[in-house]
Amino acid sequence: GGLALEETSPGTWTGQIRQFDVSGAMQAGLQKPATITVKPGSYAIDSLAAALAGGHLRIDSGRVEDGRIIGRGNFGDIALRRLLEGLERWKPGTVSPDLLKSIDAKAAGNFDITGTSVADLSGVLGIRIESAAMDSRSSADLKLENGALQGPLLLRVPSLAWTRSLLPDEWRIDGRLSFDGVVGGRVDAPRLSGDLKGENLALVQRLLGWRLVDGRLAAHFDTDRLRLETLRFASAKGSLALNGELTLPDVAAAKLPAGRLDLGAGRFQLDLDQL
Repeated sequence: GGLALEETSPGTWTGQIRQFDVSGAMQAGLQKPATITVKPGSYAIDSLAAALAGGHLRIDSGRVEDGRIIGRGNFGDIALRRLLEGLERWKPGTVSPDLLKSIDAKAAGNFDITGTSVADLSGVLGIRIESAAMDSRSSADLKLENGALQGPLLLRVPSLAWTRSLLPDEWRIDGRLSFDGVVGGRVDAPRLSGDLKGENLALVQRLLGWRLVDGRLAAHFDTDRLRLETLRFASAKGSLALNGELTLPDVAAAKLPAGRLDLGAGRFQLDLDQL
């Protein structure tokens, strides 16, 4: 591309970006030329359409004015595995190899945000994530105000049959899961709370002769605490019920990709009836 000085607007340069390519996992590249405008103290790019990580990114309007970033656009069919692979190559050790192997999801959404940094972002952000392999769908519609977050987050997993590829042959898990939560806190320190529910849960262990069915789960999650109100299964001879509370680790401080997950302190009650 190139820039040309505007005769009618002294100090203003305009031009086009005709080619931009990134190789590797992200595989980014322009789908059509984008308009760029440069003025004293500001930069603007309009109508940018790019391929990114197997999907697309559209920036309807993007500007930098006196250190403040302003952006509006949308994205779709973004392969999260490709994004994480690109992040791992850029900063090794950031993403767990196990996570890279297991994640199979695509993201879509929209954004209209402004700020000088992550700490003071304002605007709206909508995200939809779907995984064909896990038959799961999640969504978040977030409002940002000077770095503060607020908005609902939903997750639906109609079937857990996809876990069979991750488990030994003698184990089987099935059922439905859902999470209805709220995101709060700040962009650089988010908080999540909500209700986790499970229906028609089933757990089978062939070697031990376990066949637990008609399972039901009701739990409440609040950032670093999980309150298990009930986890109940039935069997041919009796039932199993579990309830209690668990303190979860500080994810921000824990190096989860390194391996061990310390669940912290907890208190549970287990009831068995001729299981």
